[in-house]
Amino acid sequence: MSIRQNGPCQPNAFTLELANGLTIQGKHWPASGEGEGLLPTLALHGWLDNCATYNLLGPALHGDIYAVDLAGHGCSSHRPLGVRYHLLDNVDDVFAIADALQFEQFNLMGHSMGAGISTYAAAIAPERINRLILIEGIGTHTSPAEQGPDVLANAVKDMRRAHRINMPVYGALADAVNARKGVVGAISADAATHLCERGLVDVPDGVTWSSDPRLKMGSAIRLTEDMVMAYLKKISAPTLLVGAEQGFFPSIGPLKLRVEAVADLSLLTLPGNHHLHLEEDTCSPVISAINEFLLREEQ
Repeated sequence: MSIRQNGPCQPNAFTLELANGLTIQGKHWPASGEGEGLLPTLALHGWLDNCATYNLLGPALHGDIYAVDLAGHGCSSHRPLGVRYHLLDNVDDVFAIADALQFEQFNLMGHSMGAGISTYAAAIAPERINRLILIEGIGTHTSPAEQGPDVLANAVKDMRRAHRINMPVYGALADAVNARKGVVGAISADAATHLCERGLVDVPDGVTWSSDPRLKMGSAIRLTEDMVMAYLKKISAPTLLVGAEQGFFPSIGPLKLRVEAVADLSLLTLPGNHHLHLEEDTCSPVISAINEFLLREEQ
C-alpha cells in the first residue's frame, strides 16, 4: 500500500493504492490549535456522496481529518466489472485505508451510509476505534429473514441489466447541481455544489456523475434487525450520534432500541436536514458538538 499527497482532485487531496487493487482518493485537513495531539479521524460519506460532504466540517474540527471517497464514489476507483457493491465490503476498505495511512488507532466518523459502515467497523475492531461519530445514521436498513429470497431475486435481476444502466448527462453544471438537490433528502444549492465538486466528470455533451451506476442496484442480502443489534452491542468506543430535526429520524422512536444498545452513546438532535453538516446555516452546532466530543477524550 502507498500514499501519494496532492492527488488530482484538490490541493489537499491524497491518493491511496490499496492491496486489493482499489485506488482511494480523499481530502486531508491537518490538525491545528486545540486539535494537535489528538488521534486522527477517518471520515466516511453517505450513499452517492463523496468526501466533499466534509468541506465545512473538515477545516473546523479538531485533529487531523482524513475524508475519503469510498469505492465507486467521487474520484475513487470503481469495483471490478461483474462485482456487486456489498455495503459490508466497505468495512474491509476502512481498515485497508487506515493501514495505508498508518493509523493504529483512530476516530471514525460517518454520515448516513458512512455511519452504517462505521457502526460495523467499530463493532468488530474495538481495539482500533477510539471514538465513533455518527451523523444521521446508526446501523443500516434491515429486512426480515423471510424477505431474503425476494431481496436476492431482485438483486439478481439488477445485476443482469447492470450493463445497461446509464448515468444522466447534464448540459451545464447548474443542471447537475439542481438535480443533486433532490437526491437522498432535499438540500440547498450550496450543499449540492460541494458534492458536485468531485461527483462529476466531463463528457462530450456536458457532465455526468462519476459514481458507479451499480451503486443504484439492490442489495443481494440485508442484515436482520437482530443482527444489527448484535453489532451495536459490541461497540465499546464512546459514541456521538447527531440527528437532524428534518432528517431521516426526527423522532428517535423506531431507532430507540438501537441507541440503547450502544454502551456509551450520546444522542444530540439539531436543526437541519439530512445534510445538516454541509449546510452553512446548520453546520456550526454540529462542529461545536463534535469538537467538544473529541476533546473530551483527553480529560
